[in-house]
Amino acid sequence: SDPAIPFLTDKFFGDWFFHHDNMLLLQQWNLTDKPNTNLIAIDTVTFDTTVLLQNIPSVLWDIVATEPNNLQLTCDTGSEILKYSIKFSQFV
Repeated sequence: SDPAIPFLTDKFFGDWFFHHDNMLLLQQWNLTDKPNTNLIAIDTVTFDTTVLLQNIPSVLWDIVATEPNNLQLTCDTGSEILKYSIKFSQFV
C-alpha cells in the first residue's frame, strides 16, 4: 500500500472490499487451500487497522447497511449462510 501500512505486510487479501465513511473493509485470507478469512477495517484517514471478525469459513461475502450505525456481513460457505452484525463502535 502507499503509504505503507505495516499491518498489511506479508498477508494475503481477496478481491472483496467495502468502503463505508472513512473505513475500508478488506477480506484477509488466513489459508489458501480452504476458506478461512478475517474481516479487516482500515481507517482511511489515520491508517489504523482493526480485525473485526476472525476465522470466517467463507470467501463469498456480501455486506449491507442495516441501520445507520450497523452493517451485516453475509457469508456463503457452500453449505450454509452465515450472518454477522458489525457495529461502528467496533471500528475504533
